Amino acid sequence: SRKSVAAASIGQVHRAKKDDLDLAVKIQYPGVASSISSDLKMVRPMVGAMFNISQAEMNHYLGEVEGRLMEETDYKLELERGIKICEACPDQFLKTNPDQETRDRVGQIIWDFYDFQIHNLREVHADPHPGNFLFREDGTVGVIDFGCVKELPEDFYHRYFQIMRPAISQEKEEFLSLLFELQFLLKDDSEEQVEHFQAIYAEILELLGKPFFSDEFDFSDESYFKEIYSLSDIYQNDKMVRKAKAGRGPKDAIYLNRTYFGIYNILHMLKARIRTRSAVDNLFLA
Repeated sequence: SRKSVAAASIGQVHRAKKDDLDLAVKIQYPGVASSISSDLKMVRPMVGAMFNISQAEMNHYLGEVEGRLMEETDYKLELERGIKICEACPDQFLKTNPDQETRDRVGQIIWDFYDFQIHNLREVHADPHPGNFLFREDGTVGVIDFGCVKELPEDFYHRYFQIMRPAISQEKEEFLSLLFELQFLLKDDSEEQVEHFQAIYAEILELLGKPFFSDEFDFSDESYFKEIYSLSDIYQNDKMVRKAKAGRGPKDAIYLNRTYFGIYNILHMLKARIRTRSAVDNLFLA
């Protein structure tokens, strides 16, 4: 078709037909890929000024963002990843009425889908928002848009989930070591900074890790999400955080954290109760 039927940030979709197949053809806007680097160059000075970190440290994080954005312009790679992940994560058929049971089962499919990608495939569909899920009347769930997929390096993966272990902050030496290894704490930090940031990370990790620490978690719990939303106050009002002149945390965590926040939000919208103890248990016991 000459006229597009849908459009997004980097391209648009046209209907097509080949023999007996109805197709959707994605056409990328001219110059999108070449503009990414130049756009990020404009953003760097502003972000550096806002967060008070150097350009060298900024490159550490924006390099990760630029890499994922460039991958989103590679439609062939998107197709390959979509086929790979969908073949490895087959959907389940649900035949229930649209009640709490349905919401729980659909939510469980989403949780298991991401749990398998993260802990077995070591790569994950890193754009979980409602527009990328198809909730069908027959109870099946479809997943679309594999333009943003994050591959998880092995060393990062194990350190990241070790720091998510229940009560890890009480094992002070190991917790401190992991914080340094993951660059949440930096070698130039003063004793005061180490103590202060260590306490902040312990509180944050305990809160965000709650779904992992029980056999079942109720994502309809409004009080839990109010606690999560209030985390931003820590960064906005904490003087030591605002004065810190360095970016903290591994670049590989950017899209994994984005994925988990997206999953939590979707399950909260579904008000689903999920069995959350799964593949990550083996890491907690390691």
